[in-house]
Amino acid sequence: DIVPFSLFSKFNRVFLMLFRTKESYSTYTSKPSWSIATTDIEAQAVYILENDDFEGNFVHELTHIYFDGFFAPEISPLWLSEGFAVYMQTKAQLPQDTRWLRKNIDTFRSGEYIDFEEFLNASSLREYPKKDVVMWYAQAYSVVEFLLKDKSRDEFYQFCKNIKEGMPLGRALYRAYGMPFNTPQALEYAWQAYLQRDIKPSKTARKGK
Repeated sequence: DIVPFSLFSKFNRVFLMLFRTKESYSTYTSKPSWSIATTDIEAQAVYILENDDFEGNFVHELTHIYFDGFFAPEISPLWLSEGFAVYMQTKAQLPQDTRWLRKNIDTFRSGEYIDFEEFLNASSLREYPKKDVVMWYAQAYSVVEFLLKDKSRDEFYQFCKNIKEGMPLGRALYRAYGMPFNTPQALEYAWQAYLQRDIKPSKTARKGK
């Protein structure tokens, strides 16, 4: 999944720094209290607070280096970047490590998810409470999984290439996937339909903080 994007990367080595305490990690990285891992793409560095899921977190951050590097010098949409990183992360995890995703996806099927416009336009999660951060990451994963699994990898790559070239989301979707993918709203409806196959219609989506 990552190969088409890694071909554009100029990185040969990655510096990894592990932190034993939350205090030392937060002081060094200045990340929000809910953060346990982060990446500095320009410095080719990954910073991780030691935890029981080192491999999954490392794969997540390493994905940022290659995937986000594909979009350089531009910045990829946050939902696309984090969604793909979580998608790759799950490949390095045991089933019990992905329970939080399955729990949130069940919630999405009921029609409760972060307002889609807010979700797509988020450029930072620093002010989000941890509960909404977890839901936002799960939503990003779920949307990216839909784009990867419901269609072909070639279409997903073309979509990312369109975004890299500066196309608005609706046009980037349409050029890669065709109809009915021509607006952000169409993506939302198609994603919900993907989740709700053989399930009753969803309720109205909630507003996230």
